[in-house]
Amino acid sequence: MKREEFLQLITKQIQYVFDRKDIEEELNQHIEDSILDMVDDGIQYLEAEKIAIQQMGNPVEIGKQLNKEHHPLVGYLLLLSKIVICLLIIPMILIGIILVRDMYYVFTPTTVSGAETILKIHEQVDIPTHRIMIDNLCYKDDTYYLTYRSLKNFGYSRTGWDTDSFDIVDVTGEFLMGSSFRDSNLFGGAGYAIFKMPEDRVLYLRFQNEKLVVIDLLEYGYE
Repeated sequence: MKREEFLQLITKQIQYVFDRKDIEEELNQHIEDSILDMVDDGIQYLEAEKIAIQQMGNPVEIGKQLNKEHHPLVGYLLLLSKIVICLLIIPMILIGIILVRDMYYVFTPTTVSGAETILKIHEQVDIPTHRIMIDNLCYKDDTYYLTYRSLKNFGYSRTGWDTDSFDIVDVTGEFLMGSSFRDSNLFGGAGYAIFKMPEDRVLYLRFQNEKLVVIDLLEYGYE
């Protein structure tokens, strides 16, 4: 009986198909080692191969015994567990990447793409729902931008009120703010407000809880 036929008869008895290739390779290596030992003793290779196969025994019986050791139920359960683990790990990795990205986004000072950063303000404002960091005064195409980030206060339990938005007014209460942009995530958000620069260079940030924060740009060196 040829070696290939011998190995095929063995692996046909193994019901868990995913183990067949490994078992065949292992048995083939065992036969090859036996052949080489006999060749070292002066026996011709083909003759040594026949002897090695005969010494292995009945291939069907060998296959049945190996099938007991590699029970298909155990094999498929292990395969299923690997699939489940992969299905759990991949979403966890993706969630981790998203969380790291969101944290980086919230904790990195903001600016406006293509704009000139005139002043670094770094003013921090605490309101019930958020901690807000005013980052930079930017200028682009005759337009002023005030960039900011917000970090959620997860301990704030009041429902129906969860915002970090604010208005920009002057000393008289005149509304200075034009359009605004805000991008939010799990931890908070970041954005900018477009506004008209007042003559006295003093901005009044009026938050939704009526808190008023004064930013005197002259104190930051802006003229």
